[in-house]
Amino acid sequence: MSNNTIKALIGTLAGLLLISLFLWLYPFPKKIDIEYPAVQFRGHPAEAVEQTTLTLKGVLYRPLFRDERFVGELFIEKYDFTTKYELIDIVFHKNIRNGWGTLSYTKVANGQVSLNTFGDIRKLNQFDKVLISVYEPIGESSKTWTDLVITAPAQSFEEAQDIQEAFRDSSD
Repeated sequence: MSNNTIKALIGTLAGLLLISLFLWLYPFPKKIDIEYPAVQFRGHPAEAVEQTTLTLKGVLYRPLFRDERFVGELFIEKYDFTTKYELIDIVFHKNIRNGWGTLSYTKVANGQVSLNTFGDIRKLNQFDKVLISVYEPIGESSKTWTDLVITAPAQSFEEAQDIQEAFRDSSD
């Protein structure tokens, strides 16, 4: 091989390495500013269907080869603490239910740290649809998921069921 061929090969490999490194490290941020009508319900057939509003403001980081992460605010009108506590960054784990994350809030008051794990959250695409499985009892330290769910965007139980079905389909 000639000197020019070796230099070209090294240059090409270095370029590919830099492009690969960029693609691996760059988070591909997407600004999110959404307000959705949402439905909270329990069980099937639905008991106690309630309307609320879900507001998301922040940045969704979408690296190519790693888990997506949302940094910002997620307010649920029905739950006052979601506006008073700080949202802990949500990591959407690709390998768990096709993008599952934990919805947790924290607050520091009088030197005491308060943690409120609200539930599990899943999303389709860039929050086109949202499904939250709420842990109960709300506000307590020991919680479990029962069957309380919040879906968005939805204004009726039927729309909420369609969203749940979309998440079932995406898990297959």
